[in-house]
This record gives sequence, structure tokens and C-alpha cells, in this order.
Amino acid sequence: MTSKTDEKTVLLKGSPLRKELAMTASEAVLPGHLVERVAAGTLSKHSTAASVAAKSFALENESDGSGIDNAYGDGENVIFVTCASGDEVSAILADSNTIVIGDFLESNGDGTLKKVATDAATDDTQRESVVGIALEAVTTSGSTARLKIEVM
Repeated sequence: MTSKTDEKTVLLKGSPLRKELAMTASEAVLPGHLVERVAAGTLSKHSTAASVAAKSFALENESDGSGIDNAYGDGENVIFVTCASGDEVSAILADSNTIVIGDFLESNGDGTLKKVATDAATDDTQRESVVGIALEAVTTSGSTARLKIEVM
């Protein structure tokens, strides 16, 4: 994975609610993935593109010294945060995106984020699917990347 940021942690700024709640991964989840609760005690990558999402992101596992590029395995407890507006995180950007500072971002349906594709009748700032706004510019081609975002 290409890393745009020099950060060693997913949570960059803010005081979001930190949770573990014995939520186990239903699949491999990387720190920085947008996550959702899918069943009692189970967490997965957010699975519906351009839809409403809780602003929850998987964190690195500090207890075993895992870095931000080490995935949680299927069945492992996932440490995650539910962010408030203004919190900043190092999220994972989907492949084939060109992002500039200020772009609105939404779920790509696989735990990654993508640039909001606007509809002529839809105002970006009013879309319920917006998760955050890009704080840096990055282009992905052939791989995913990390991107600093401010949660909306």
C-alpha cells in the first residue's frame, strides 16, 4: 500500500469515542478502513458505496505493536473509533482516484473512500453519504493510498 501521509497512527486529531466492545472482524480489516457493525459483535469494512455511514474507522492495534499497515484477521477483536465532525484521520483511499484538497469523500463500498461523484441535482454539502473532506491531494492508480481527512 502506498502511504501518502507520514503518520504512524490512524487518529490524527480529535477525541472520538474509542471502542473495542469485543467487535470481531468478519474479514481482514486494515487500520484506516471505514467500518460498520454487521451483526452482534461483528465488524466489517463499510460495504455500501455512496451510502450513509457511521464515521467509524479501524485503529492500529497498539496492544501488540501492530502498525497502520497490519490488518486485523477474520475473528480478531478490532479497535475502532467513532468520529465527530472535525476529527482528523488517516483513511484509506480507493484505487483510481484523483483527490485535491477540499474534495468531499464517501464510502467506496469496500472500506475505502472515494471522491463524491456529483449528480447535477445533488449538492455535495447536503449529501448524507459524505464522510469527510480531503486535507491533502493524492492520486491513486493501481493501488490504494492513505489520505488525511477531516470527518464531516
